[in-house]
Amino acid sequence: MVAMDLEDEPYRFGFTVEERHCNRMRVCHGGMLSTLADIGMGVNANTLSDFNDPTPTISLSVDFIAAAAVGDWIETRTSVLRITRSLCFVEGRLIGPRGAVARCNATFKRRNATASAA
Repeated sequence: MVAMDLEDEPYRFGFTVEERHCNRMRVCHGGMLSTLADIGMGVNANTLSDFNDPTPTISLSVDFIAAAAVGDWIETRTSVLRITRSLCFVEGRLIGPRGAVARCNATFKRRNATASAA
């Protein structure tokens, strides 16, 4: 997995699908894609909200749109929707060479909330 630093979105994460990431149908396993979504959205939630502390996942929803085949580069695209004193709401997409592979939503918990957060 590779992290890429970008201007509008602090980090994008991606990987090239290998045989070891695939299920019996020879497409990338949903668990691998869900893990990528969780990491990508969680890191951006933490970075954009200035939590500076681990942000445990409270909720993660992944809708699979298309298959990712061996050799495909899959990467995250995330957007923080709202930050509260103790939560961060994020939406994301997993993008492959032929377009969207999955859409995702997550809520992350701020463990050490401070009064300075909105």
